[in-house]
Amino acid sequence: MIINQSVKRPQKIIFIIAIIVSLCYIFTIGQWDMQTITGWGYDMLDSIKLGIFSDFPWYTTVSRSMPSNYTMIANMTTALWLSPLYIIQTLSDRVFDLEFYELWYKVFIGIIHFVNVYLINKVLIKLNVNNNSRVEIMSLYMLSSVILLAVIGQGQVDIESMLFVLLSFYYLIDGKYSLFAVFMGISMIYKPFSLLIAVPILLLLISKTGIKVICNMILLALPYGINLLITKILMPDYNRYVRLVDEQCKEVMGTNRVEEMFSLRLNSVLVFFASVLIVCFICLYLGLHKKVKFKHYLYMPVICFMSYALFVSPSTYWFILIMPTILLMGQVFDRKGEAYLLNLGINIGVIMAIYISEKEYSPNPELSILSVILDKKRDIIFYDYFPDLLTDYGFFLGTTLFMACILLFVVMYMYITRKGEGRVNITRDNKSNLFDNLMYYIQPLPAIGYLMFAFVEFIV
Repeated sequence: MIINQSVKRPQKIIFIIAIIVSLCYIFTIGQWDMQTITGWGYDMLDSIKLGIFSDFPWYTTVSRSMPSNYTMIANMTTALWLSPLYIIQTLSDRVFDLEFYELWYKVFIGIIHFVNVYLINKVLIKLNVNNNSRVEIMSLYMLSSVILLAVIGQGQVDIESMLFVLLSFYYLIDGKYSLFAVFMGISMIYKPFSLLIAVPILLLLISKTGIKVICNMILLALPYGINLLITKILMPDYNRYVRLVDEQCKEVMGTNRVEEMFSLRLNSVLVFFASVLIVCFICLYLGLHKKVKFKHYLYMPVICFMSYALFVSPSTYWFILIMPTILLMGQVFDRKGEAYLLNLGINIGVIMAIYISEKEYSPNPELSILSVILDKKRDIIFYDYFPDLLTDYGFFLGTTLFMACILLFVVMYMYITRKGEGRVNITRDNKSNLFDNLMYYIQPLPAIGYLMFAFVEFIV
């Protein structure tokens, strides 16, 4: 059981609140990215029905006025979930509004969300983390603005990538390194950023696997390679249409995702690649000299991941992959209130960054069951009434706040565990004072606050 008699009352209360808030975001908050992703899945089913499956990239580009930049397998996953509704539509010889497919897609996102919470609990059990700390980590994960607003609210497939990352960690702890590599590889099919987590861990595992690390590297690349091969066979033009997204992105932003990795240079040094090489070499050194400790498996992948966030792009929904690790690091703080304060900073920063950058496309009830029931659209956007100083610099302030707090989590964890293994197999409960208790009880406020803010915007 996730909650038993040994779990303290505050943890039980916040856990229940976290479940309720999660359900609210699943069913009452939506965003245009969710509509686009659902549309790609629907178009794949349409292309199958019309007998033009191989022309799906062209078909969805015409239907949505934009091509899909997700992998074929990622779009197939969405299509598979939508298929029962599509079959009913076909058999009944009618056409359902896309809103029904979007709501059904959010159910899928919600199921994966709670499966991920369950897997987090299973991983923490294997790490011998006690009941209170496990429930606390799961609660803070469910209340995270990264998960609620950036991923669930926007319907991002990063939540599917998170599922396979958690499965890979489960097998990593069991010493099943081949399965770890395979599941990490599958996660890369949905979003490639898990590569930044997988490579440092595989290099650290040299202390245990030796030369077998080469086999695990191949296994890591294998799922993505198979996806590319199948895509090339079934949809030869797929990659050409993906490149169109890069071109459109460059027209709007002045650069695309690939060019961003090369844009930041110090003289002639590519800062992002230099930082990744340094992290990977340190992991290689620790692995070869068998100096690897538990703590290295936590903070080295996070540092590698953060190098992309700092030097390339800090899109908030990508951070779902490291949030469980960040929250786990917070459990070693002697004063838990300090960890709660940093987590509060992450959540507030993410909300600021998303709302101010998305503007009229910010997550809200307009694309949710509330809009269907009330037959209403959002008419007022409070962003329009914000002072110029906030609209000009709010995104940068929010991004700075949440990224600085994540980095502080890492720095504090490294400092606190500098003389030990860094294990979080807590067998004692840290003593709490008024500050710690207050900080813990206000953890739900950012998520609830944005929910209320969005409701007011929608209803007014």
